[in-house]
Amino acid sequence: MEDNQNSQQQNLSPSDEDEEEGDDLESLTFPVRCLITISKPGAGSISVDTIAQDGSFIVESISNIKDSALATASTAEADWEKRGLYSGPPFAELDEELQVAFEKYLEERQIDGDLANFVPNYVFHKDQVEYTHWLKDLKGFVAAK
Repeated sequence: MEDNQNSQQQNLSPSDEDEEEGDDLESLTFPVRCLITISKPGAGSISVDTIAQDGSFIVESISNIKDSALATASTAEADWEKRGLYSGPPFAELDEELQVAFEKYLEERQIDGDLANFVPNYVFHKDQVEYTHWLKDLKGFVAAK
């Protein structure tokens, strides 16, 4: 399959490549890995490992974390501790009714297609803003005496 893709890419003229790049920028359908944390006072948190792609969230796994502070902490130590916790089976291996029920649970909290479409657009926008800042900083550095 890779050989076919490579040969197709090699046969494209530069103008064809420009058209394809423009189409890619308009659709923004690239996958974005998301970690969604839902907390309840006194009940801990769940962390849902997902991928936002093509207008939906693909759930990969769900972890139950009893300490909400640990679930939302973004330190190396907290990350290490969370890695040691049981993350449950792969979501696709759960009973289909349980999968549907959990997807409904997420949708009730507006973790749905609208959000899944927003995420890649936001990532693209944020990347462009960061790139612009980087260019300005680089220009300032090069121009400094």
